[in-house]
Amino acid sequence: MAHAPNLETAFSTFAHVHELNSRGASVYLHRSGEHWVFGYGIYEPRAEAHDQIYALVMAMAVNCVRSLTRGAVKPVEALLPFRAPNDAKLYMALLGGSVRFGQPEAGIVLPRSALDAPVHGARQAEFKRLLAGVAAQMPVPEKVWSEHVKHAIRPLILRGEPTTTNMATVLGVNVRTLARHLEREGTTFHALLESIRYSMARERLSITDLTVGDIADALDYAHQSSFTHAFGRWSGKTPRDWRSAARQT
Repeated sequence: MAHAPNLETAFSTFAHVHELNSRGASVYLHRSGEHWVFGYGIYEPRAEAHDQIYALVMAMAVNCVRSLTRGAVKPVEALLPFRAPNDAKLYMALLGGSVRFGQPEAGIVLPRSALDAPVHGARQAEFKRLLAGVAAQMPVPEKVWSEHVKHAIRPLILRGEPTTTNMATVLGVNVRTLARHLEREGTTFHALLESIRYSMARERLSITDLTVGDIADALDYAHQSSFTHAFGRWSGKTPRDWRSAARQT
């Protein structure tokens, strides 16, 4: 990242390399209104301490921006997907002032112009050498296409675009090719989408105070009833009953 030509390339490259070395969370850069979000999302169902992980990763992201641009770029705000603590002053001090809790995603918000900010001290030749070296050393997952989908699906859900067509476009293949790859790995795009949605739903029910309707919207369900029905199929409980049981454990 320290040798990328600009902030956008630094974050995009990190997201690509992160996919090669992670099996439980995804990093992504996507547009949100007039701004861009460098986001992070956990999808491993057995992961614990989500709130602590998210806070740590967002602090690291803010520090990366400061370091790479030598303080020239500051995030507009930080988004944290868990309920606000009793004292949020420490979070605000570490993350740069403006922090919003209970959000649909974890991320730092940047103006589009910030992505063009140059990385001070970057050397293009060194960037290419390091990128090639890292990619060559990273292990290739057994189910590579399933992992590709898991890493790329979260921003599509957040943008309301979780379709096979859009996923195929992101991965640079056509729909039939993607379907064949996933079939060889014993799954489908719909099955992976359902799995990620279930993980995101449980996370939001357990660490936020978002309403069931807001969670349904965040997961791109047209109606709250559709989400409630799907969640019942996944867990055997309504979202409200699941949340109540989770808070008692």
